[in-house]
Amino acid sequence: MGLFDFFKKKEALDASEEEEEVLKPTRMLEDFFKIDIHNVLKLPANLEIEDNKYLTDLNSPEMGIFNQLRIIYFPEVKKANLQFISDNMVISEPLKELLAFITNRYGLDSVAGRGCFEEWERGMVSFMRVWPNIALVSAASGRIELVLFDILQYSA
Repeated sequence: MGLFDFFKKKEALDASEEEEEVLKPTRMLEDFFKIDIHNVLKLPANLEIEDNKYLTDLNSPEMGIFNQLRIIYFPEVKKANLQFISDNMVISEPLKELLAFITNRYGLDSVAGRGCFEEWERGMVSFMRVWPNIALVSAASGRIELVLFDILQYSA
C-alpha cells in the first residue's frame, strides 16, 4: 500500500464519520424529561389553584431534583407554561446536560450572558438563566425552578 492509498482510506473514513453525524437524530427539549411535556394535562393534579392553574407532585423527580410541577394552561392557544420545582439546590447531571443543550441551541442567556452551569456557581445562594422560552432560577428559598414557556399541549 502506497502513501497515497493511505490518505485515500483516511479521507474515506473521515467522510463516513461526517455522514454518520448528519444521520444522528437531533435531540429535542422534550427528550430531557420523563413525562410527556406536551400532554401534562393528563397528569393527575393534586391541587387546582384556580381556573387553568394546577399543581402536581411528580411520581419520579424530573432530572433527579424536580418533584413538583405547576401548570398554567392557556386554552385559547392550547399552550402551557410548565414550572418544575425542586425542594433543594442540587445541580444534577441531567440538569447540567439540559443547560448545555439550551446554551448550544439558543446561545448565552439574556440576563447575565451565561450558559452552561459553572462550577464556581455551586456555592452561590442564587443564580439565573433566561432564554426566550426557558428560565432557570434558584432562589434564597433553597430551591431551583425551571420554567418552560408556551409548550404546545396535544391533549387539550
